[in-house]
Amino acid sequence: MSDNIYSIKEISNSALMISMLSRMELIRCVRATLTSFAEKFGLSRQGICDAELAVNEALANIIEHAYENEVTGLIEMSIDWDDVDGLIVNIRDFGKKSDPSCFKSRDLDDLSDSGLGVYLMQNLMDEVSFNTEFDDGTSITLKKKSR
Repeated sequence: MSDNIYSIKEISNSALMISMLSRMELIRCVRATLTSFAEKFGLSRQGICDAELAVNEALANIIEHAYENEVTGLIEMSIDWDDVDGLIVNIRDFGKKSDPSCFKSRDLDDLSDSGLGVYLMQNLMDEVSFNTEFDDGTSITLKKKSR
């Protein structure tokens, strides 16, 4: 990624690749890119809002937990459109390896300020999957179907 803190590469008419450093302020750039991409394919406004929030939560969790707020961690993301599956976002980090048993939401009766990221992702998106079969880091795949 050289000295770039955020870069976008168009892979095809229906696919983008984003490389970014683990900085909270870059999440806004990702959301803007995601919105523009999803609008191009006609995803509903609600679908776009759902995807933006789910991706926001995924990135915030990566930055906070995988990279422990270190601003030099690498995050790679692909954003694809498939006529059957709709919007597909894959986010890959290379930070601290996560325990898959930790990928669950806290009890909703617990009124603390954090811990709803996984719950939100799972309830906003049509499909959420985690892959921890790497030496370092995790991959998260989020899908939002076009209705």
